[in-house]
Amino acid sequence: MNRNANSVRSPHPDENASEHDALHYRELSHRVRNDISLLVSYMRLKAASLPEESGMILEEVAAQLRGLAHLYSFLELRPEGGMVHLSRAVSHLVEEMAPLYKGRGVSFSWHCEDIVVSPRQALPLLLLVHELVVNALKHAFDHEGGTITVSLVRKGEEGVLSLTDDGLPFEKGDASSEGMALVDALTRQMGGSLRLSPAEKTWLVTFPLVR
Repeated sequence: MNRNANSVRSPHPDENASEHDALHYRELSHRVRNDISLLVSYMRLKAASLPEESGMILEEVAAQLRGLAHLYSFLELRPEGGMVHLSRAVSHLVEEMAPLYKGRGVSFSWHCEDIVVSPRQALPLLLLVHELVVNALKHAFDHEGGTITVSLVRKGEEGVLSLTDDGLPFEKGDASSEGMALVDALTRQMGGSLRLSPAEKTWLVTFPLVR
């Protein structure tokens, strides 16, 4: 039997399975985002009925969840195989974290070179920035506020992330929280190293750039 040059090729079973898995993943991700949104809404309603101090803590947690959910969406909605421009991603993260630092007299500045990485490497790095900012907000500032500065530059085949604040002096207990344990785990996940300079109030993370 002659093959028609214009015939349509039937999808390979593996292709059908891959498409099915991708669809299932998108549906599951959509449900997760909806669940997070519902949780954030509930937490904010609950915060309004609590004493001021307790309500503020719950509002902070809700804002963190909202920021992480938007970060997840930002990375997920990229084209398949699409790379992440970290300068844009950090800007997006800062905007979503605005409720955490605005109103406290804390300003935020950043300098990020246009480093391009895969979503797999971008996610732990951005989560790392998120945790370091949250830690600074918790421990570094009183009612007078201050500035948090983030820098991300390329040095050869490595990326160097630094976070500095001009708030209160660093105390030993500031690095013993669960958040700092997560920072350490995220750094190791990237194959990087973490260093703290208490005198300069600077966290420095060096990690290999993988495309």
